[in-house]
Amino acid sequence: MSKKHNDYWSKRSDDIMHYVDGTDIDMFAELQKVYVEQSAELQRDLFAFVTKYADDNKMSYSDALQRLRGVDLSNYQANAKKYRKQAEKDPELLKRLNEQYTGSKVTRLDALNLEMTYKVGVMQGVLETSFENYLKSTAKYAYKKAMGGNSGALNEPALKELINTPFNGRNYSQQLWGNTDDLARDLRDVLKRGFIRGDDVRSMAGELAKKYNVARSRAQTLIRTDGTAIVNRSAIKRYEESGLEFYRISVQMDNRTSDICIRIHDEDKRYRIDEFETGVTAPPFHYNCRSAVIPDEDELDEQSLRNIGKANVDSLFEDVSKIWDEVSHGVVDREQIRNKLQDRYDIGVLSSKISRYAAFNNVYIDGNSLSSSLRSHGQRYTLDEFKLIEDVIKKPYLALDNSSRVEGSLLLYAKIPNKDRLVMEAVIIPRDEMMMIHFNKVGIRQEKKNRKNNVILYEKGKE
Repeated sequence: MSKKHNDYWSKRSDDIMHYVDGTDIDMFAELQKVYVEQSAELQRDLFAFVTKYADDNKMSYSDALQRLRGVDLSNYQANAKKYRKQAEKDPELLKRLNEQYTGSKVTRLDALNLEMTYKVGVMQGVLETSFENYLKSTAKYAYKKAMGGNSGALNEPALKELINTPFNGRNYSQQLWGNTDDLARDLRDVLKRGFIRGDDVRSMAGELAKKYNVARSRAQTLIRTDGTAIVNRSAIKRYEESGLEFYRISVQMDNRTSDICIRIHDEDKRYRIDEFETGVTAPPFHYNCRSAVIPDEDELDEQSLRNIGKANVDSLFEDVSKIWDEVSHGVVDREQIRNKLQDRYDIGVLSSKISRYAAFNNVYIDGNSLSSSLRSHGQRYTLDEFKLIEDVIKKPYLALDNSSRVEGSLLLYAKIPNKDRLVMEAVIIPRDEMMMIHFNKVGIRQEKKNRKNNVILYEKGKE
């Protein structure tokens, strides 16, 4: 049982992490866009600044430290007032603007630094919103997938608690501000050193762009690490709500595995859920960590393993409805569909007129086969036709013995309203002490061919 248990849960955690890796790519593209745009804007500000106060695209440090007077001083004061007004709802940005503001003896460089501080702070706000949305989405997905089956939705307070839990003493917002502060410091250093050396403006602009790239790379590291943290917090919440008391840690072992995670893998310890602490007793243990929590096998018997990941037909219709537009237009691949589905869904109990011919009465559909079917055939039928999957189990008009192809399997058919030449066909196969279903729309000619080549077990109106 131990190997079966570990294989199952390691695969489950790997699937979740693989999904998160895919969303990371989208998030990285968003980060790239934000940092590139902000970098370009600051470079334009630098060009305008040097053009205004210097000749030959160069400015000395003494020129940069010239005091503002007249209109320039008035503009600085007006901008400072405007920026602080706009930052009233963002105390962290307001604090930094106040630190940067110079009340007297204002220099040209002070004005440029204030402008830079404000724009970097605004960028921070954009990034924080993106991070929050990403973490909430990841939390919802991981919570749902952690044990499969039916689960309540995470409400807003629960989501906020999950995403705001600190890692290494800081939550995602504080980590982002740390990265933003490092960027602002680096940008000020570039400007100061460039003016001291008398660098031309293009050279300085290039250095500014490099600093933005460094900050973007650090932000990507935060995304990967915070993603791992939120996946594991969400899983633990689900385990706890399911009555579990312990967990173990699954480590992805390859040539990139860190020394600390190798040690944790070798220890193979059991941890108490009430002692869960990110970075101490649970992943991530370091930046870019890919380890995950899994349940402890001693709390899960064989029946628990069989029941994990099942949901009912209502859940099936709800989940498929959410992705039907993409499925019906063929714009999602099998893996994307699979990530939106549960491991398996209970469809219901076979009609009493059919169950006598089946090895088992209960019918389910597997998430993997369903995702393959939707990818291959989802454009051939409507959502309402897909929902006939329940009718084909509970009230088929025709049942055929399909044992010539798969031992113990049946072919079932349901009529499609207002369509005489098309029907919904189901193949049900004995598996895991239940009947697994494969489902598709076929032409009436195919039904007649199958009727001719297989034994009729039941036909409506001819009992």
